Amino acid sequence: MATPVAVTKLESKSHDRPDETRTPAKSRVEIVRLEGFTMGRLTVQLKAGAKKTFSAGDSYTIPPGHDAWVEGNERFVGIEVTSAEQYAKA
Repeated sequence: MATPVAVTKLESKSHDRPDETRTPAKSRVEIVRLEGFTMGRLTVQLKAGAKKTFSAGDSYTIPPGHDAWVEGNERFVGIEVTSAEQYAKA
């Protein structure tokens, strides 16, 4: 379990105006930093199969060393919380 973060102020930011944008292959990650948290919105479009399928509205955990892709023609949008500060960093 992660160490709790003390939040001392009410704050919001939009991923439509991120603090940083990263563009790894076939992906886009919009990074937003709030007090004690870094969150990344991932947008991915790839073609392939999957071993675990997530549906709209699902939350998930994925360990390091994984491979991910999108099935079908719909755009994938996810929110990354725990590793967003480091994910897809150059």
